[in-house]
Amino acid sequence: MFAIVAAVIGVLLSAFKPRASLVTENLALLQQLAALRREVRRPHLHPVDRAFWVLLSRVWSRWTDVLAIVRPATVIAWHRRGFARFWTWKSQRMGRPPLSEELVQLIEQMALS
Repeated sequence: MFAIVAAVIGVLLSAFKPRASLVTENLALLQQLAALRREVRRPHLHPVDRAFWVLLSRVWSRWTDVLAIVRPATVIAWHRRGFARFWTWKSQRMGRPPLSEELVQLIEQMALS
């Protein structure tokens, strides 16, 4: 009985939502269905699925309302992990490659002459 009342209230509330929000919600639900159809047991999300949810969490404020296959904290952890990987890549040491030992010896000999 409660589920029917909740569904009716949800339909009434959806009439007042902006169209962009409804389209985004449908897109999120379709993506979850696609992930669930790939696996019979626990769905294994691919990196594309994870990137989709991270991007969706950045552009849509109600992304946690429709998330059903993982916890919102998991999506936030994916985002943090990706951000850490980005800065690890970004902060790699740049500069001149090291000189070979032979070249160093040659320079030292030239300096002594």
